[in-house]
Amino acid sequence: MKNKFYPHLFQKGKVGNLTVKNRIIRNSMGTYLANPDCSVTIHNVKAAAEAASGGCGIVFMDNVVIKYMYHMVLSASNDTYIPGLSMMAEAIRDHGALAGMQLSHPGRDTGFVGGTEVVSASRITFEPWYEAGAELPRELTIEEI
Repeated sequence: MKNKFYPHLFQKGKVGNLTVKNRIIRNSMGTYLANPDCSVTIHNVKAAAEAASGGCGIVFMDNVVIKYMYHMVLSASNDTYIPGLSMMAEAIRDHGALAGMQLSHPGRDTGFVGGTEVVSASRITFEPWYEAGAELPRELTIEEI
């Protein structure tokens, strides 16, 4: 198939030493299908497999947090999450796509979305709920950044 506006879209590509079957990427998104402890559910696996079966070359899993949270996103905050994330990656590969992962931290919105250690680039904020007594973020140090 050839698209006159994007003639290379369906051509193979490379990411490092990996070959991608095409240049279509399913970006990471918050599906909120995870368990409350941020572990993978069968719904996460099915959604990832479905995205890969649709023809994408790369499928990014949901946003994956790096700190423990109690919000229904995926977590990679410790080794207990590896089996579930591996199952998602395998489901993606089974459909011929590469699995990707976007690591994230909600920064100053941590308290708002269900976590601890509210951090950000600065203590400056514009959201009205911070004015109402919510915890202001701790400014990250240069070493932490």
